[in-house]
Amino acid sequence: MSASCSAFAHPGKRATLPAPFRGVHTPQKRLAPAIMQPPIDEVKQRLLRAFQPEAAAGIDRVYQFHIGGERRFHIEVQNGVLTVSPGAHAEPSVTLLFPDVDTALALIEGRLDPMQAFLEGRIRSDGNLILALQLRALFWR
Repeated sequence: MSASCSAFAHPGKRATLPAPFRGVHTPQKRLAPAIMQPPIDEVKQRLLRAFQPEAAAGIDRVYQFHIGGERRFHIEVQNGVLTVSPGAHAEPSVTLLFPDVDTALALIEGRLDPMQAFLEGRIRSDGNLILALQLRALFWR
């Protein structure tokens, strides 16, 4: 006799799982938010479209992006020119750590206040915090 839920039910009654276990912990539901996020390539394209060269005149910086812990790329801003490159930079001016792609996009597109995001711990940085807070000024206005 194999062990199943019905094997442990009272005679004549069907065993059911308690409410917290009914479909809540399925892998599909846990993976859905990650699957629905825009890919990193879309973040890079949005950066290029949103860049404001006049706001970056005279600026020379490297912003390192870590999204979700594993996905990395960096942007170089040199006197009004933006370059987006894959991977880590040897000497970034500042490194920004985002929990997910949506948070990175919200900051760049002006939907997320950088100071509030840092204070709430939604975004972290390694390096010059002032440069991190100035990132949004280089994009959408």
